Amino acid sequence: MILWLNLDIDHLYSQSPHAANTDPAYVWRFVADLATAAVRDTDSVARRPGEFAVAILLPQSDAQGGDIVLKRLSERLATNKLEVAGSDPVEVQFRQRAVSYPTDGATAQELLDAIDGRH
Repeated sequence: MILWLNLDIDHLYSQSPHAANTDPAYVWRFVADLATAAVRDTDSVARRPGEFAVAILLPQSDAQGGDIVLKRLSERLATNKLEVAGSDPVEVQFRQRAVSYPTDGATAQELLDAIDGRH
């Protein structure tokens, strides 16, 4: 199971004009910390360079396991806000997609295509 989370930049920036000036690496550290806390030791959290997205790799999970991770992450995002200099803390939101091997693709490229909706 792969969970693909696209950061909702518009939502982030709409909450505070200062959010647009926040270092993207700071935002990713915040997201990575919350996502890592939501998964097991056998799972991985990664970011595809150049994209505002995080991949959570759940090699031993099915759709139900993916739902559990999404619920944990949602709970953490609801109670933890991103600290922004010169502003009140802001809420981070994602749009998510879930794909699984081999149902949605047998190769890494096929899984990426499924994530992008080209499957």
